[in-house]
Amino acid sequence: PCSKDKELTVHYLQLLECADRFYLPSLVKRCEESLNVHLNEDNLVPLFLFSQIHQSHQLAKKCIICLLSVRNVTKQCNIFKELLQSDDGAECLSMIKEIFYV
Repeated sequence: PCSKDKELTVHYLQLLECADRFYLPSLVKRCEESLNVHLNEDNLVPLFLFSQIHQSHQLAKKCIICLLSVRNVTKQCNIFKELLQSDDGAECLSMIKEIFYV
């Protein structure tokens, strides 16, 4: 990802954090939509963990869908392992179950 994409991602993360803090659901939704555009395998783990902190279910779900679409199996396994070893590993598994069983 280019530097501009990284800057925009950081901007939307900061905006999402503020929107969550001040309970602005419409702004949270817009931030989630914007972050979905900038979601890739390189920022997948931090965005998933951030989504857990700020109760952004939609963003978390998109992160897991992105993880499942990573074509490089080794990279996919490494990302999955990193998520499972995080404090939110159980949430990651829960989200995968939701995607496949809903």
